[in-house]
Amino acid sequence: MKKDLQTILKYTKSNGDCQEWTRCLNTDGYPRAVIDGNNNTKVHRVVYELSTGLCADGLVIRHTCDNPKCINPKHLMIGTPADNMKDRDTKGRHGLAKITSKEVIAIRELAKLNKFTQTELGDMFNLNPRTISSLVLGRHWRHVA
Repeated sequence: MKKDLQTILKYTKSNGDCQEWTRCLNTDGYPRAVIDGNNNTKVHRVVYELSTGLCADGLVIRHTCDNPKCINPKHLMIGTPADNMKDRDTKGRHGLAKITSKEVIAIRELAKLNKFTQTELGDMFNLNPRTISSLVLGRHWRHVA
């Protein structure tokens, strides 16, 4: 496919304000295409770079619409992986998360009491004791105080 914004946007359909890619998606559900010989080019990245003139190397392209299939240039913005995680957490898009922020706080508070083992906390919250350890040590869910 030609690396040209108008050519790329021809392969979309409208869904509200979103312009959804109608061709191949990668395993994460994001648009992909053969562009400049790369058969797994992330289309939303190319659209962002073509529409803004900015290089996104080392950064992520975030969707303000939270629609991975969307390549509407107005819905795309650049950011760091940390920005992306913050967006995810703020919008409650944890995907496979088994617990909530409130539960993380409760686990940490209970752990401070030193009345329960990690195995007991794991049983209480239906989590692996290793996950409890990771939460208590702040390796995961760092954004939750």
